Order: sequence, then C-alpha cells, then structure tokens
Amino acid sequence: MDNVSELKIENRVEEVALYRAIIEQSLVGIGIIQDGKIVFASPYLLKAFGYDGEELIGKEARSFIHPDDYRWVKERASEMLSRGLPIPYEYRLQAKNGDYRWVMEVVTLITFKGRRAVLTTAIDVTEKKKTEMELGAAKDMLLKAERLASVATLAAGVTHEILNPLNIIAVYCQMLEDPQISLEERKRMLAICRRQVERIVKITKDLNKFAQVHEHTMEVLDVREVMNSVLNMMAANLRHAQVEVTRDYGEKIPPVLADPNALGQVMVNIISNAIDAMEKKEKRFIEIRIGQEEKEGKRWVYISCADTGSGIAPEIKARIFTPFFTTKEVGKGTGMGLAVAYGIIQEHGGTIDVEDSPWGGAKLIVRLPVRQ
Repeated sequence: MDNVSELKIENRVEEVALYRAIIEQSLVGIGIIQDGKIVFASPYLLKAFGYDGEELIGKEARSFIHPDDYRWVKERASEMLSRGLPIPYEYRLQAKNGDYRWVMEVVTLITFKGRRAVLTTAIDVTEKKKTEMELGAAKDMLLKAERLASVATLAAGVTHEILNPLNIIAVYCQMLEDPQISLEERKRMLAICRRQVERIVKITKDLNKFAQVHEHTMEVLDVREVMNSVLNMMAANLRHAQVEVTRDYGEKIPPVLADPNALGQVMVNIISNAIDAMEKKEKRFIEIRIGQEEKEGKRWVYISCADTGSGIAPEIKARIFTPFFTTKEVGKGTGMGLAVAYGIIQEHGGTIDVEDSPWGGAKLIVRLPVRQ
C-alpha cells in the first residue's frame, strides 16, 4: 500500500471518527429507517426515550408513533420526501415507560449501506407543548372571564329592555278585560302584545347566544347582522348613558368567515369603552361605519367605532392592547378587554387599530379579510 492510499484511509478514519463524535455528542436525535425498520438510533434519541444500546434496532418505526398521529405523520413525511423540503412537523412518540413525548422532526432521503433509507433528525419539544397547552388553557379562562364581564355589563340594560315590553303587555292585558272593547280594537291590542313578545324573544335570544362560552365556531356571515345584534343588546346601556348612535353601513358588504359570538364580544367591549370615555362629555355619540376596502393587496371588511370622548394620547396608543393596561379609575375595568379583543381579531386573521376620531375622541377600526 503506497503512502497516498494510507493517507486517504487515515483521512477517512478521521472523518468517520469525527462524524461519530458529532452524532454521539449532538443534542438532536438522529435515526435511520430502512424498509420501515429502525437501523440506527443516536445516543440522544435513546436517552430521551429511555432505551439502551440496541433496543430499538430492528423495531418497526410506526409502532412508536401515537395512533392518532400516524396517518398525519405519514402524509407529512411523504410530502417532505417528495418535495425535498426540510419542513419540520410535530407528533408524539412512545417512550420505554409507555408515556408519549412530543418531538419536532425533519426527514430526508439518504443511501445507507448501498440502499435507500430515511434519515430523521428530531428534538424533544414536550416541555414546549406543555407550556403551549397551559397558555391555551389560561387564555380560555381569560376569554370566559371577559365574556362574563361583558354579560354583566349588558345584564342591567337587557333587564330594562325586557321590563318595558312586559309593562306594555300588562297594560293591554288589563284593558282587554273590558267587555266594551270592540273586536277590531282587541285585534289591534293583541297585535301590539305579539310584537312586544317578539321583541323580548329577540333580546333574550341575542343575550343567550352572546353568553354561551364555546370553542370558536367559524361561519360565513354578514358583519352588519352581528353589529345590529350588539346594538340591540346594548340599547338600554346606550340610552342610560345618553349616547346617540349613528350607523353608516355600506350597501354591498361581502361576507367574512368569523365566529359571531367572538366578534360580538369584541364590539361590545369597544362600545362599552366608548361609553365610559364619554361619561363626562356633554356631547355623546358614537358613529358605527361598516364598509370594504383594499389594503396591502387584500380585500377587507372594516367596522369602525368613533366616539366623542377624550381621545387617546399618542404615547398610550401603542399600549392600549397590552394586558392589564387601563386608564380607567380603580375598580372600573381590568385592562383585559382590548387585549382579549386584539387576540380574537388576530385569530380571525384580522387587525384592530386605533385612530383619532373627527370629534377629538377615539376611533377603533376592526378589519377582517373578505371571505374568498
């Protein structure tokens, strides 16, 4: 053997030793799957799942995947291998003790011992997933609490809205006891009573629908209907605060994909804030505009709510969607309303912005993408 050949062999041995050291010291799990069976597993992969030495070698790879994840993992892996793009995906693998741990994995095709195989690189993201789930649970609790707060705000007003038609019905029922009233007059009174009952039914249905706490149920809807429902529920609150509302709705508003309850919660919060902001103002009115526009190459439906309050100082505008930030008096608001509203609109793929209104108050603009 000549010196050149010996040098090549030495270099090759050094390369193999280097690669082995990298694999053994790596904090990323590395595995090789051939014909559906595990033919190599790195020390990190073995340790993370509680296995020793050659325990995994020869085992079916799919037997470790959570049954609920297998079909999805197979589809993602096949897509990645066919397209040649290293797009990570997450799923659950079973450890030796029977527990399932979350991994983030990338796969690629290689040649191993002269035959085609799949190289997998994965990291354990179990703690990350736990944190995400805990944050999700906390967010759900926050949404429920904020919705209950909104319902409490509406309750007094809705009670008044129901008592008014009930009083009208009671008066006409008393009048109907008079035998001298003509048949035509009785029909007229009964028609009035029927309209009042329909009014009560609509109010209670709107409030009941708004108060329900559930996962987002997305549906194609007309935002004008949601806005009208909110204003109907808040009618008594607005009257009590002596706030006049004007509506300027576009005629041809395209539909959006949204959860009507969640969107209603956002608008209740925005209008409630506007009412509070005008408490010490003589001139109190809110202008609701609904229209469509094109912005940044996308079509949007917008809902703007402008008031005659004190407005929002420039240094505060960037903070009003921050959790627990509030300019209200102690005991009057938690500072979570607009933060929750911001999160809801983001989940809908929309935006929520604040500007100055033409009358010195604030104008909040909710934008939702047009349903394609």
